[in-house]
Amino acid sequence: MKKSIASLSVLLLPVMFIMDCASVPTIYKWDGYQEQISLHLTGKTGPEQQIVELEKNLSKIQADGKTPPGYMAHLGLLYVEVGNDGQAKRCFQAEKELFPESAPFMNYLLAKISK
Repeated sequence: MKKSIASLSVLLLPVMFIMDCASVPTIYKWDGYQEQISLHLTGKTGPEQQIVELEKNLSKIQADGKTPPGYMAHLGLLYVEVGNDGQAKRCFQAEKELFPESAPFMNYLLAKISK
């Protein structure tokens, strides 16, 4: 009997751990961001299409939760790609305000745009 209880506890422990991990709420509202990054990196969407999707999702994200790290920076790089430096600067500034630790890199990108 003791052996079966010990065996059962060994089997249930990982299940309980996984269930506990699954219940942890996320800090950020991702709303398709990872999928958009994947589509862009594999060349399945162009920068214009991705800008439209990310801007559309951004309003939902800001209404429901916190903007994830890198979201605004990625959007800014897409704007640079299509030649809209003004919007790129806005995005890089927003990333810097949301995540102060990104300031050195955002300042670098902002300096590159200003040249």
